[in-house]
Amino acid sequence: MDSYRDYTTYFWIRRGARRKRVLLYLDQFNKPATPTHIAKSLGIKLNKVSETLSSFRKRHIVELLDNEKFYNRRYLITTDGVEAAKILKKQKY
Repeated sequence: MDSYRDYTTYFWIRRGARRKRVLLYLDQFNKPATPTHIAKSLGIKLNKVSETLSSFRKRHIVELLDNEKFYNRRYLITTDGVEAAKILKKQKY
């Protein structure tokens, strides 16, 4: 995370409790996950998880593996997401 965009993304994640929880879960889970699985595991409403993943996707924090599917889409954390998660774990905010 050397560029300005990377740090603005990190601070954007840090400002949202739900964003932090979802990102850290994806980093810990370390394999593709569906919004339903994430929502059940974290106790967050499905629509909020979907919203968060959509925002992550726009910022290249996760990638969508099943683009052609409408249901049960699987998301995987990207290297940018892993870097942001590492910094979040170090900072403990």
